[in-house]
Amino acid sequence: DIDTLVIAKDVTGKDVNVPDYASYLKDRNNWTTEGDEHKASIIFNTDAQYDFVINYADMMGNYADTYDADSDTELTENDEISQDNTSAFVIDKMIPDNIKITYSQSKMSKLLEAVTFGYYNPKVTVTITADDIISGVDYIKWYYNREESSSSKNVESINGKVETQHIVYSEDKKTAQVSFTLTAGKNIRQYRGKISVVITDRAGNRSDKITDDSNIIVVDRISPTRTVKFSRADQVVNASSLKIVDNYNMEGSRYKLYYQKKATVTFSIDEVNFYPEDIIIKVDGKETAPANWKNVRDDIYEGSITLGEEGHHRVTMSYTDRSGNRMVSYVSNEIIIDKTKPIINVSYSPDNVIRTVKSRK
Repeated sequence: DIDTLVIAKDVTGKDVNVPDYASYLKDRNNWTTEGDEHKASIIFNTDAQYDFVINYADMMGNYADTYDADSDTELTENDEISQDNTSAFVIDKMIPDNIKITYSQSKMSKLLEAVTFGYYNPKVTVTITADDIISGVDYIKWYYNREESSSSKNVESINGKVETQHIVYSEDKKTAQVSFTLTAGKNIRQYRGKISVVITDRAGNRSDKITDDSNIIVVDRISPTRTVKFSRADQVVNASSLKIVDNYNMEGSRYKLYYQKKATVTFSIDEVNFYPEDIIIKVDGKETAPANWKNVRDDIYEGSITLGEEGHHRVTMSYTDRSGNRMVSYVSNEIIIDKTKPIINVSYSPDNVIRTVKSRK
């Protein structure tokens, strides 16, 4: 004479297959009796959100008060438990899954050794999604950590925690989504690193720390800077007056630099995210490149070229980093390589020759 209603659902409201607890409780063999007290034990071990109601009448037709595991049970017009009813308790032994980390559209992306570098300016938006089929996601912790050996101008680490009230849930409540933004400063707080995440559901199950090892985000809003130096010229003159000068600027069109043999040009670039293949150096309009670049200190890299061909030359350099920050372009003065000695030729007119002595007039 005992009637039992057991509701077991996942977070989406779908029924979960559980043992027939109503039949179990109707079986007298599953009860123990001590005087007028009767006991039966039920073990709930299937992951689900549970609610149950028990009604009982004795042999004389006396009804006990209905036991409702959830005292706030909501009923529909047909006296059925509402889908929106709050469960009495939840059994959830599974960690959240299907964790994904995605990023907003980058200025540029490059694949290097199975890692995609995404370049942003001035910010990147990171979106995290995760599923939890039983109790639902409770909160999300995210972590940014600087790539090893990258510049100290990049933020070393930062993290955040997104609570339930700031999480966007899918209509069926299974999927949770959060987004956060990393914004670079004008002179500091650049980013170059990886994103990690830990998801915790409402039952306290915590996922492993998931690190997106296939992506490195680069948020950079600092333009590269440069200096250019030439080896000591044999002579420098003002381009207009051709007067010799001692003090002069290394760029522009105000001077002419003369060399008897060769000129060495040294380029120095200060850039956090340096890639020599992105630098455009031209000599007389033809692209060239230093044989090698070297990191001399911090974020400063140097490379050099040699001008050895006789003639008049001009050197230019331009550079835009992968986040779209443009360096101030460089144009050199006129460089003149002159290896040829002067030749003196003297000639006389044949008119009015008085006499010639030993071939001399």
